[in-house]
Amino acid sequence: MNGQDLHEIRDAIRDLQHSGLTPSPDLDQIREKQRTHFKINQKFPAYIDIGLTIWERLYKWHLENHLPLATRRTTEGRIEMDYMYTTLVLKWELADTMIGVPYD
Repeated sequence: MNGQDLHEIRDAIRDLQHSGLTPSPDLDQIREKQRTHFKINQKFPAYIDIGLTIWERLYKWHLENHLPLATRRTTEGRIEMDYMYTTLVLKWELADTMIGVPYD
């Protein structure tokens, strides 16, 4: 291994560190709903209901980006996921790709 090899390894590590998070159109939509709710109510929404496909993509997004994932089951049997200051609630009765209206 020579100096050039070490520089290439260093540069590759720097690229990984500065590459940022994988983009997520689902999170963009959720953030937009949070912003709207915030502007109207001066606070982030407590809950947003989501469908199964959205849930799976957000779960995968957390894993791909090596981010902590906080999920739990409610007493009603629903599964929740934390995102910023909002709890995302998996609802079986929603269309798989639906992101619901924020609420408190």
